[in-house]
Amino acid sequence: MLRVFKPALVVLGFAAIFSACEKEYSTENGNDPGTGPIGGCKSCTYQPWCDGSSYTYIDTSAGSATTRNGDIDISGDTTIDGKIYSVTLTNGNRSYHNCTNGVTTVIIYESTTPGAPPEKLVSTFLKENDAVGATWTDVNPTGTGQNIVFEYEIMSKGGSRTVLGVTYNDVIHVKQTSSIEVPIFGLLETSVTDYFYARDIGLIETEIFESLTGTQILHSVLQSYNIP
Repeated sequence: MLRVFKPALVVLGFAAIFSACEKEYSTENGNDPGTGPIGGCKSCTYQPWCDGSSYTYIDTSAGSATTRNGDIDISGDTTIDGKIYSVTLTNGNRSYHNCTNGVTTVIIYESTTPGAPPEKLVSTFLKENDAVGATWTDVNPTGTGQNIVFEYEIMSKGGSRTVLGVTYNDVIHVKQTSSIEVPIFGLLETSVTDYFYARDIGLIETEIFESLTGTQILHSVLQSYNIP
């Protein structure tokens, strides 16, 4: 059975080769969001991925709100399928991040069924240079013979989004549809997720909906952040 992947900080952004940024940059809500310098770990302008960055989100699920903090700890680089990925620990979760020509990819290894060994799951969360209406798909085979499928579409670019009273400009909205591809039955859609990325900051808002009923599973909003 496909798990609904909540947007833990480890899936928020990626850089091909981690490079410590020389100039310190710290911004919180209300202090001119989206004006940080670009380069090195900020090579993905809509999802910087810098060692020592921290993000705080307010997650609301089933009417209950909690605060989620995440500090990015990049331990080094590794090569997967011929590409260089940043090895990242965030709140004890390990992930692998790559940004090439504005394409943000994350790889995680986890079990898709109880008791099964970890399997590689690839998600191409963002193609920031593509136009509105662009679509792409990640197909992840599993040991059960079922594929985990992520379908993406860029819904809008360049607009603004107000989160907790702060207006972020130059925002990209990406819709992700998650499905299980089952032999004979075909694609069974499980959830739909809306991601909102602000330039020079990263993910500012996420909404996850259960496909069958349309019920909102999670609403996550950025409260504050610090990018070194």
